[in-house]
Amino acid sequence: MPPLTTYNKKYSVIVQVKDRIVGGIPKSPDMIEGWVLGKGVDELKREEISKNVLANLDVSDAVDEAIAKQWTTFLGNEKDGYYIEPRQVISMFKDGIRVKELNKVVPALTSKFSHGVRVKPEKIYLGKKIDGWAEKPLSVMTAKGPRTALKRFDYILAPKLAFEIWIACNMKDATGKDRTDEIIRLLLDWGQDEGIGASRSQGEGLYEIVKVEEIAV
Repeated sequence: MPPLTTYNKKYSVIVQVKDRIVGGIPKSPDMIEGWVLGKGVDELKREEISKNVLANLDVSDAVDEAIAKQWTTFLGNEKDGYYIEPRQVISMFKDGIRVKELNKVVPALTSKFSHGVRVKPEKIYLGKKIDGWAEKPLSVMTAKGPRTALKRFDYILAPKLAFEIWIACNMKDATGKDRTDEIIRLLLDWGQDEGIGASRSQGEGLYEIVKVEEIAV
């Protein structure tokens, strides 16, 4: 990622989750390696993610290992607070780019978000308590064919998230027009109907925009 002096735009964002945000980190430390492997990132990135998750996973409550393997949670703890990572915001943006076909507006926009956009801070805090857990049926493929299992997940009710978007790349269309402001606001607006955090495809993490404003670099 470029040094701070090369960033040309920054935005301050606050969103209010309407119902709840869901944790997507495996509660069992034994599941972390496989979970990271499933993200399809390179070996160096897998090691970095694994170390960070294991260092910030709260394992203070005793949970049966069989149950823990079907349970997802948040990083953090009650003392410092629970949080999501910037990559979850970037993931939401990339889904929006794909759905809205924005690579046709700004060439290689997905790649630009991978390498030229940073979300800060490194820990986007949600609050100092997990409000509860819930279960949903999950379809899994076994040696004996498809089966239904219960997936358990922790959630936090109606947190307010504050973060910044730092941009080091240009977002110009084919005519050379800068579309940065339009793209950022469009993706944040799209996210209101798609959600933030884990289980977005199941309607979790829907939010309302409280503030989006460009700030001084």
